Amino acid sequence: MSAKSYNYMLHLHSKVYAQFNPSNIYAYPNINLPQHKDKVVTQYSFSTQRTVLFTNLHSMWYRWDTDLNKYIKIVPISIHKLFSAVSLAY
Repeated sequence: MSAKSYNYMLHLHSKVYAQFNPSNIYAYPNINLPQHKDKVVTQYSFSTQRTVLFTNLHSMWYRWDTDLNKYIKIVPISIHKLFSAVSLAY
């Protein structure tokens, strides 16, 4: 996310994803590295790709299409049983 969204990123990280994900928030460019010393932070991120919950959701929501050679999103009909309106908004 852009640096303008930092407060929202903090909110997501601490209130939504923290219970599932121990990842830290990372700034880019990393101004602690010598090659980025005088640069301005423009983005923030945290990892969710290795979190089992999200891996399982990916398995439920995406199917490999051999003709297109890529994953296609298929939202389950039972989505209302899996998520609240607030969780879907996030």
